[in-house]
Amino acid sequence: MFTLLINNAVPGANNAWTYWIEHIMKQKDVFGIQKAALVSKRGFMAANTPRFVLSSQEIHALNHIFKKGDGEKISIDDRTYLIRQMDDKHLLAFNGAKYFIICPSKTMFVLVESEGKREKLDDAIAFVKGLCKKLSAKNY
Repeated sequence: MFTLLINNAVPGANNAWTYWIEHIMKQKDVFGIQKAALVSKRGFMAANTPRFVLSSQEIHALNHIFKKGDGEKISIDDRTYLIRQMDDKHLLAFNGAKYFIICPSKTMFVLVESEGKREKLDDAIAFVKGLCKKLSAKNY
């Protein structure tokens, strides 16, 4: 399930990180996934679905929230989400219609937007955490 190519990404290049996004988006029907991105903690998008853009301020805020270990809200793709749950392995945020699952690996964040049902969120969180665990095992 998690056998994917990994290489060092060049910002803006079509690269092996795209395969991770494709793998995530294959779960669209299962978890209601609408968007996904792999974001370097250094501030660049390694790969993302179309029309999903994070500003450098939003990436900086992600780093800050996970380093600090708490927060009430977060801005993603120019929308504000309230943080519903958070630990060192994931963050779940909600804006009234959509959920965002964010998991950190050693060098990246995996971000997934879901319009799925609340009952499926625990499985979606486990799926994204599994991807981050694989990235961390490869020192990414």
